[in-house]
Amino acid sequence: MIYFDCAASSLKKPPSVYDAYLDAMRRFSCGVGRSGYGAAVRAGELIYAAREDIADFFGMQSASGVIFTQNATHAINIALKGALSAGDRLVISDMEHNAVYRSALWLGSRGVSVDFSHAAHSDDETCESFAAAFERGARAVCVTHVSNVFGNVLPIRRIFREARRRGIITILDASQSAGSIRINMTDDFIDILCCPGHKGLMGPQGTGLLLINGDVTLSPLIHGGTGGASRDEDMPEYLPDRFEAGTGHTAGAIALGEGVRFIKSIGCEAIFDHEKSLAALMKRGLSKIGGVTVYEYGENTAGLFSFNIDALDCEQTAARLWEHGICVRSGLHCAPLAHKTVGTLERGTVRVSAGAFNKKSEADALLRAVRDIARGSA
Repeated sequence: MIYFDCAASSLKKPPSVYDAYLDAMRRFSCGVGRSGYGAAVRAGELIYAAREDIADFFGMQSASGVIFTQNATHAINIALKGALSAGDRLVISDMEHNAVYRSALWLGSRGVSVDFSHAAHSDDETCESFAAAFERGARAVCVTHVSNVFGNVLPIRRIFREARRRGIITILDASQSAGSIRINMTDDFIDILCCPGHKGLMGPQGTGLLLINGDVTLSPLIHGGTGGASRDEDMPEYLPDRFEAGTGHTAGAIALGEGVRFIKSIGCEAIFDHEKSLAALMKRGLSKIGGVTVYEYGENTAGLFSFNIDALDCEQTAARLWEHGICVRSGLHCAPLAHKTVGTLERGTVRVSAGAFNKKSEADALLRAVRDIARGSA
């Protein structure tokens, strides 16, 4: 099987992630953060070590701002619904995933004004669109770092620098960039970062991160026990406990820490260059095949892209590729805004997303398969 669906989830993980997860399941399925016996204390130490490595990896001021969540969607909901209330204004791009888009619409139904800025081909035009939105006033801005459909990289440092100058809370959806693009929350003017653990960070499914850098006050989304401050009727003010009600995914958090350590050992830059070079190879090859449309959007792109075989529905193309043992995703990819922006809303696309463990030989195999499918459908 050839796996090119890494934008959905990384299939292959480093051996250290598997080992840490299984070990934690065997040894630490206990009252972590609630009990004082040895196993619970040791598990707490490992989770804190993961927080410290994650904080360092993302250039954070404090490890206490590392909050473990179920996934990126969970983190985004905490960030948006915790930061905004009736009368506030939210700015998002027209490339957002439904995790942001649907949350924004929910907020809009409850009195929050939502402003859509255009992610253009040109970074300058994109920044001008956001600046114009900021002129109208905003409480927060939430932007995807990399489109999960077309792979275009948004100029988040420039956007967030302008937002910070105006006192606007900056929220980054790093679902397609965390682990492959170097992110420093302090240097990039990021107040809140949301990302999954199971994609580029190579952790298990069911893990995600809400990273809060600096003094940002959010209302909690979920209320419950935190193991401390139990006499208080409200959730604790201090982090990370304020946003970690209930028993967490202990094995997942520990294994996610191992995923981050693996990436640190080889470097984001090496991963990004590898993924981007494979995507570029496939895009060049596909563009030479008659009856195939490759969608290019934006000045800078990452290791994922979309295409279609003109004579087939995207679902048909994906099914034919699976007959060749190749895994891709078809449809709207939970991002109708992005498809509307580029003009593919009616038919969707086939998405190809490379990962750190993909090989050139697999890219060549995809090109051969598409060439055969396109010829057979002409």
